[in-house]
Amino acid sequence: MEAFELKGKAAVVTGGASGIGAAVARRTPLVVTGPHVRTAGAIATYHAALEEPGVADASAEILREGQREARAVFGDRPLCVSLRPNLVSARTLASVTAGSEALYGALDRLERGLLRDEDLRRQLDLAPEEERLALAAPGFRAA
Repeated sequence: MEAFELKGKAAVVTGGASGIGAAVARRTPLVVTGPHVRTAGAIATYHAALEEPGVADASAEILREGQREARAVFGDRPLCVSLRPNLVSARTLASVTAGSEALYGALDRLERGLLRDEDLRRQLDLAPEEERLALAAPGFRAA
């Protein structure tokens, strides 16, 4: 397997106790050398781990159950049906995080404004049923 450098990358590794995480952890030799981390063929290792008997099914069940527990479902369907590793630079991760937080804040302020201001809601040209649903108490508070 070809080794590649992960210098300048941010990786969040979870789930090493079971399923695909455990299979990858068993197969991937990580060697820490100063501030650098090297791994032998992370993508190939991931794919090979999926071929181990039962790993893909066990991982899918862990993913489904975790989403059920977190209420990350649409009806009975989980919102995510597969996991795929994604390595990004620490700079990209920080940028995406900052952008997402700014967008969430702006949408939160827009929501509060629309709920308070009937004239502003009128600009959306909502159908009566849409407006009724928009104003209905959801039964929970946003995070």
